[in-house]
Amino acid sequence: GLSANPAIDRVWFARGHSLAVVGRCARAIEAYHQGLMRDGGDASIFYNLGICYQKTGQRRPALEAFEQAVFMDPAYAAAWFNVGILNAEEGRYEQAVEAFRALLAIAPDDDQAWLNLGYCHERLDRPEEAVRAWRRAVAVNPDLVEARYSLVVALRSLGRPAEAAPHY
Repeated sequence: GLSANPAIDRVWFARGHSLAVVGRCARAIEAYHQGLMRDGGDASIFYNLGICYQKTGQRRPALEAFEQAVFMDPAYAAAWFNVGILNAEEGRYEQAVEAFRALLAIAPDDDQAWLNLGYCHERLDRPEEAVRAWRRAVAVNPDLVEARYSLVVALRSLGRPAEAAPHY
């Protein structure tokens, strides 16, 4: 860190976390930034900052915080998930696909990542890739209704109702 007293720097991060936990995200963002001015922080600080930005409707800073988290820790699955979701919400489906693939390389059984990867492929007019993603989501979690429904609709629209039947 840049400070002569790392213990003081961590107090700002702890304050940010305490404020975030009780839903005071605007104040938490201020505290995180105070800490980051003194110490470069770590991936979890940027992740928590991203969550606060997300909760206050600040998508661009949230995405930047989550991207910093995965830059600092490429194995940070939850941060990759949020990078994917925010990109998808903004219509940047290729970037979302990259994020979900990075997440699935770390956590291959993340049913929500498979589900959202399928949605992105659907939006990119890649129905076969969407079907593959949704099949994987259902294989990981047979009770994931959204994946089963999406899989059935996609298979029927591809003219393959027989393949869809077991997923009803």
